[in-house]
Amino acid sequence: MNNSIETERYDYLDNIKWVLTIIVIVFHSAIIACKIPMGFNLPPVKETMQYQYEILDTFVIINASFFMSLFFFISAYFVIPSIERKGAGKFMLDKLKRLGIPTLITLLVIFPMMSLDYATSNIKGFFLTGSIDLGVTWFCWTLIVFSGVFALCSQITSRSQKGFVDKPIPAIWKILLFAIIMIPVNFFGLHLMDSLGSTFLAFAFLKIFQCISACFILVS
Repeated sequence: MNNSIETERYDYLDNIKWVLTIIVIVFHSAIIACKIPMGFNLPPVKETMQYQYEILDTFVIINASFFMSLFFFISAYFVIPSIERKGAGKFMLDKLKRLGIPTLITLLVIFPMMSLDYATSNIKGFFLTGSIDLGVTWFCWTLIVFSGVFALCSQITSRSQKGFVDKPIPAIWKILLFAIIMIPVNFFGLHLMDSLGSTFLAFAFLKIFQCISACFILVS
């Protein structure tokens, strides 16, 4: 893999990212408008118009199945050249600055401004149950953890010193086999979320955690 990948612009990646960004905005708007409880949903529509909920639910389910995993896949695509160019230490320092600061601002500034009681109980909950809500910055926190694990592994195996090589696109049968294997793994994720909660260790949505983990690992 060429180190220049991190500094060059790739139109196809930019196009994927802006399309995904639009999907994220429409996705969360659809959640607010449909019957999925969010705490700030729009008022229900008339009974004759409630067929709209089925359309919105279908839209939400389909997009929830792939867009976050694809975001992680794209993020992981730049991890290898970044470690090669910066080294593991500077790589993680940059990640902590770019992703850690917004996470701390959300936890220590935005949440208290919204509700001091909730912010306090949220932090206390981490020490009592291991669960803490980071809001939309759960994505940032998860990327920090994934990047840290990858950087650590690269140092243990000295892989970053040997350089990384491009890998061929997997055969169709391997992709299908991977999809089949992920089915029971996802059921296990659902069980974990039911048992531990959806914000355990700030890893929101444990039911999809296996997919985003796999997409991050596959790039390596």
